[in-house]
Amino acid sequence: MLNSVTLIIPVYKAEKFLDRCVSSAVNQTYKNLDIILVDDGSPDNSPSMCDEWAKKDKRIRVIHKSNSGVSDARNTGINNAKGEFVCFVDSDDFIENNYVELMLNKQKESDADLVFCKIKKIDENGNICELYKNENMNGFLNNPTLDNFFNSNITMSASRILVKTNLAKKTLFDTELKSGEDLNFLLKLIVNNAKFDSVDEYLYIYYKNSESVTQTKNLETIKVQYFGAKKNSDLLKNNGFENIALCYEFEVCIHLAVCSLFVENAKEYVNIFNSKMHYKTYLKQKRPLGLKKRLLAFLVYHNMFRCMKILFKLKHKV
Repeated sequence: MLNSVTLIIPVYKAEKFLDRCVSSAVNQTYKNLDIILVDDGSPDNSPSMCDEWAKKDKRIRVIHKSNSGVSDARNTGINNAKGEFVCFVDSDDFIENNYVELMLNKQKESDADLVFCKIKKIDENGNICELYKNENMNGFLNNPTLDNFFNSNITMSASRILVKTNLAKKTLFDTELKSGEDLNFLLKLIVNNAKFDSVDEYLYIYYKNSESVTQTKNLETIKVQYFGAKKNSDLLKNNGFENIALCYEFEVCIHLAVCSLFVENAKEYVNIFNSKMHYKTYLKQKRPLGLKKRLLAFLVYHNMFRCMKILFKLKHKV
């Protein structure tokens, strides 16, 4: 459908937040919408809630399927999309009521394949706890290469984009990934020379859900994050971006090192991405590194986990 937008909302264990999310979709100022709720085999009341929403609004379609993860749920939505463009909204998040209108207006101005917006994060009380201010979006848009993507501190989330449906169908999400799937999707678009643009407004509201998969810290989660990082790193290397891959791997190494402070037997995954070459390349990258990141990199490279734990406890007064 010309100028229509499909909003794809994967749903799994979302009964606490689903009404807020879907309400933000149906109350958009732009009305030419195709809203797909993909019930990913949710064991709570989410499936019946989805069906009730479909009764209230004829623009809503519900697809019930067995559980296979967010990537497959998004792909299901993409493959069933009727809109000329697609957007993705996680079921515990929500969007401002002019989200689609502003994103689509920007796309029409520039004929971009993909449009970003800004993200703000809220806590369980609805208070803004983080604004992603450090992105250099203009630096990336002026020269949309993989190098600039990483050097510009772009938040690697697919739940902040409007993308042409035909392009999304060619790209799809990697269903083998349970972590890093958003980055993988965006990397493939950059490699294939997609045209990007951005709306300079905070339109997507990310809810910091302590129960979500991305917030959980355990050995299995660390394994999943390592596997996702390895696959994304291979994608970079296969396209000739060895130094970017090394920087990315060491960034992941730092993240996993912090997680490993509280998870037993996790350090083996940290050291896979920890070498002299990783460390030196990370320090020489174009992106400015503050004192905090340099100190953390030094401690990780030298396996000074005890010092890291002491500093973490002091910071958080544990």
